[in-house]
Amino acid sequence: MSKYVIANWKMNGASASITDHISRLAKRLGSKAIANKLSVIICAPHVYLSALKTLTKDLPISIGGQDCHSHAKGAFTGETSAEMLADVGCRYVLIGHSERRKYNGEDESVLQEKVIMAQHAGLTPILCIGESAIEREQKATLEVLRRQLSILKETQGNVLISYEPDWAIGTGITPDLEDVQIVCHSIADEYQRLTDKNACVIYGGSVNAENASGFIQSKDIDGILVGGASLAPESFGQIIEISAQLS
Repeated sequence: MSKYVIANWKMNGASASITDHISRLAKRLGSKAIANKLSVIICAPHVYLSALKTLTKDLPISIGGQDCHSHAKGAFTGETSAEMLADVGCRYVLIGHSERRKYNGEDESVLQEKVIMAQHAGLTPILCIGESAIEREQKATLEVLRRQLSILKETQGNVLISYEPDWAIGTGITPDLEDVQIVCHSIADEYQRLTDKNACVIYGGSVNAENASGFIQSKDIDGILVGGASLAPESFGQIIEISAQLS
């Protein structure tokens, strides 16, 4: 199985900068070795997904949304359905990112509906789970993750699980590699217990070109979700190259 390198651009970008970004990134993605060893995904703001699909049509890059609604359609002004994401060429969608949980009040019941909608539309949901700093201090990490994973018990289809400790996102702080490996292994065990399927578990949280190699080389970690470092084509391109060499 190839490793995943996933970019989350969050609420960043403009038409001109995205065109320039992909143009520069394309120079690093010409190698077949990269395409064969990695699954590279860019999760961009919804308004730029169609343009991004066109810009990446000749590159080994898949595109994904950063969220989808929990209903297939209806009177939900300003929202985007999973079917709409699939219609513009997405193959993936982030669900349950800590920022959505924190700022939009998304709980497990809503997130379960979103996972189901994504799978029904043919998308692979990337379910983000993770503990807060307080929960970590209380040694409640595994308890929190089990609760967040429980929404997958009744779902069908493919899913990626991204372990993103809330206290590491955008802070420049990353947990020790050994700790991440232990948690990711525990996530895989819990997912198999819930669904009787093998899990694909990636890590996200202040990933950059300096620390990406450790995560990519680990047998317990199936890839990385990159935030701030994915916004610059040079740093993201370097992460892709490092990941391809070590996969």
